[in-house]
Amino acid sequence: MCWVRAFFHSIKSNLPYIIKKQPVIIDADVAALYGVEAKRINEPVRNNPNKFPKE
Repeated sequence: MCWVRAFFHSIKSNLPYIIKKQPVIIDADVAALYGVEAKRINEPVRNNPNKFPKE
């Protein structure tokens, strides 16, 4: 088991989600991991769209 899967398995067994064969973590789950609101996770994406891929 790779360390990423081991980490998410220790936090919450259903993370990350697999969508189109890609591991995905939704903003609410990232916020829960860091103990902040989801809007704080979305702010950098909104303020710097060129740093984040569209898909």
